[in-house]
Amino acid sequence: MARNGDLENVMHSVLLHQLKKLQLNRDTPPDHAAWQLFLDRINASYEETNQESSTQARDVTDANKLETKSQLIGQVVQAAAEGVVILDTSRNVVSVNPAYEEMFGVSAEDVLGAEAGFCTDINDPDVYDQIWETIGKNGSWQGELTARRSNGDEFPLWMTLDAAHMRSKTITHYVALLTDFSDIKQSRQELEHIAMHDSLTGLPNRVLFQDRLEQAVSRSLRTGKPGAVLFLDLDRFKVINDSLGHQVGDELLIKVAERLTTLLRKEDTLARLGGDEFTLVIELLDGVEQVELVAEKILHAFAEPFQLGELKLEITTSVGISIFPDDGTDVDALTKQADIAMYSAKEAGRNRYRFFTQDLRSSENEFFSMEQDLRKALPREELSLVYQPQFNLENNQLIGFESLLRWTSPQRGEVGPGDFIPVAEITGQIEPIGAWVIEEVCRQIVTWKRHGRDFGHIAINLSRRQLAGAKLIPTVKEILTRFGVDGSQIEFEITEGSIIEQDDVAHRNLLQLDDMGIELAIDDFGTGYSSLINLKRFPLSRLKIDRAFVKDLDRDPNDEGIIKATIALGQSLGMKVIAEGVETQPQLDYLRDAGCDEVQGFLLGKPMSASKTEALFERLAS
Repeated sequence: MARNGDLENVMHSVLLHQLKKLQLNRDTPPDHAAWQLFLDRINASYEETNQESSTQARDVTDANKLETKSQLIGQVVQAAAEGVVILDTSRNVVSVNPAYEEMFGVSAEDVLGAEAGFCTDINDPDVYDQIWETIGKNGSWQGELTARRSNGDEFPLWMTLDAAHMRSKTITHYVALLTDFSDIKQSRQELEHIAMHDSLTGLPNRVLFQDRLEQAVSRSLRTGKPGAVLFLDLDRFKVINDSLGHQVGDELLIKVAERLTTLLRKEDTLARLGGDEFTLVIELLDGVEQVELVAEKILHAFAEPFQLGELKLEITTSVGISIFPDDGTDVDALTKQADIAMYSAKEAGRNRYRFFTQDLRSSENEFFSMEQDLRKALPREELSLVYQPQFNLENNQLIGFESLLRWTSPQRGEVGPGDFIPVAEITGQIEPIGAWVIEEVCRQIVTWKRHGRDFGHIAINLSRRQLAGAKLIPTVKEILTRFGVDGSQIEFEITEGSIIEQDDVAHRNLLQLDDMGIELAIDDFGTGYSSLINLKRFPLSRLKIDRAFVKDLDRDPNDEGIIKATIALGQSLGMKVIAEGVETQPQLDYLRDAGCDEVQGFLLGKPMSASKTEALFERLAS
C-alpha cells in the first residue's frame, strides 16, 4: 500500500494530467474552467506549503510537511463541485468526495469497497469492459456515459479516468473526475434545435433540410430506390400578407405547416426555407407514381380553407418536383431543379405540380448562358437606351419620354427586354444595370438642356428588386448631384406587382423619392392585383393603362369599360392617366373622348435613339 503522502502526490499528478486532456471540443462538456480552478487551488496549496516550510525551523520533519500537504489537498477535493473517486487496483472504491455523494444520491459508506459500477453505461454494459481495456493500453479514458442515481433517474455523465503510477511505474490507484452535465447537454440540444429549425413553424430549416437530403441521396444510391424533392410555394401569399398584415401571414404559415405535417410519413422531411417556401424530401420510393400521389394529396389538402380565428382564408400552392438520382445527386442542384419546376407550375396557372424535365433543363442552361453573356454587356458597352415620346391629349404637346433599355449582343443579336430583364432581376444584375440607366438618362437630360430642348421629363422603369433595395436612394442622390439634375425632370415607373410585394424598405424608398421631387407612375395598371388602399398609400402621380387594354378597343367592348373605369379611378385619386400602345387613330380618338390625359405609342412616335429625337424636336418646334 502507498503511504498517504504518496497517494496525494499521485493524485495531484494525475489531476494535472487529466486537465491537459480535458480540452473544450464537441465531445467534452464546458467544465474546463471549473477543473482549472480546482487544480489551481491545489497548486496554490503546494506553493503555500513550500513557502512556509522554507521559513520554518529546521527541526520540522518531512512527515509534518507531507501531512500538511495531504490535508490541504483533501480540503480542496472535499470542496470540489465535481465528483472525485479513487479506486484501488482491484477497481474498488477507496474514497469519494461529497460532490460524488450528492451526484448519485448515496453516502460514502454505501460505495466504499464496492466495485466502480458508476463506470458502466446502463444502455450498453459492454462499455464497462471497453473502458478498462483502454485504461490497460493507454492508462487513461474519457468520454460520456449514461449514469443512474440511487432513485433510478438517468443522467449524462462525463468521466475522465486515469491510472495513478508511483515512481516505480506500478499502478497503485485509479482517479476519476465526474461531471453531471445534464443542464449543459440540454442547453446544447436546445441550441442545436434552434440552429436547425425554423423559429416560426418549428420545421427543419434550410441547414437541416440539406443535411437530410444528403442522407436521403446516399441511401438512394445504396439501396437503388429513388427519392424526390418537392418545392412548394404558396400562390399569392404576398397579397394576403400585405393586405391582412404580417401577423395573419405568420399564422397562415403555421397552419400550412401543421396541415402538411399530417400528410407525411415518419421518414419524410418537411422544411421551411423561408418566406412561403417549403420543401419536402421523400425517399425509398417504389416508383415515380408515388410522388404524384403525394403531390395530389398536397394540392387536395389546400382545397379546404384555413381557419384563422374569425378569418377563413383560401389559398393554393404550386409544387415543383425533382427525382434523385435520375435528375442528379447534388443537393443544391436537386433543390434548384425542383424550384425551376415549381415556377413552371406557376406559369401554367398555379395550384398544380410539375416535374423537372429535359425541356426545363434546357431552359436552365439557356438561363445560365444568358446570365454569363449579360454580365459582359455593361463593360462591353452592349447596352443602350431608346426614347419614346409622350404627349398631352388636350393640346398635343410633348410632355416627356419613356426611356427603354436595349441589348445588342455579338452572340445573340438584338435581345428583347422581356427576355433579359427577368434574368437580370433574378441574378441581381438589375441593380448595376439600373444605376447605369439612371446615369445615361441624366447625361441625356444635361445634353438636351445644353441644346435648349424642352423635353419635359424622362421616365425610367424601376424593377421591384431596385425598389426594395437599400442602395436605391443613395445611388439616385449621388447620380442626380453628380450631373446637376433636378428630381422633377425624372419619373420612375413601377409595376403593379412591385406595389403588391412592397415591404417597409420599398415604402420608405417611395416616400424619399417623392421628397426628392421625382414623380412616380404605376405601370401596366389593370394586369395585376392592386388594392385601392395601396394606390392611396403611395405618392403616385401617374397611372398607366396597359397596352393590352388599348389594342383591342375596336373588338372588345369590355376593354372600353375597363379604360373608362381606370381613367375615372386615377383622376379621382389626383393622378394623371396615360395610355400606352396607341397605334391607330380610332384608338387615339376614343382615349381623347374618354378623358384620358396623356398617350404614347407607335402612332405618335416609335422608340428612337437620342440622336433621332433631334428630328422630333425640330418638327415640334416648326
